[in-house]
Amino acid sequence: MDCDVIQADGGTRTAAVSGGFVALALALKFLKDQGEIKSLPLKSYVAAISVGVQAGEVLLDLNYD
Repeated sequence: MDCDVIQADGGTRTAAVSGGFVALALALKFLKDQGEIKSLPLKSYVAAISVGVQAGEVLLDLNYD
């Protein structure tokens, strides 16, 4: 799985990572439903959130500013 987000803030990048995983999971479910694979090969799930430091304080989900 590859997500190329060239110009974006952390929220857009994390949405690309999370959305890419959802697309992969749905594609694998489709293959399983079609009988192409016997089971889903996913070991765990993935999600992303942006984290940063502003004025010495660690913050979640920063905006662009």
